[in-house]
Amino acid sequence: MEFLRSLSPEFFDTVILVVIVIGLAAAGVRLYADFNRPLPGNRRRQEEK
Repeated sequence: MEFLRSLSPEFFDTVILVVIVIGLAAAGVRLYADFNRPLPGNRRRQEEK
């Protein structure tokens, strides 16, 4: 348990910030993918043109 005692509050703050940044990046990628996918009704409209 000596390893846990050597961890500083700054280390935990850094870990929390890294997790938040990774989460925001994953959310951004997911939103980008969702907004750029074709909508369900668009296939028929594109075929009519």
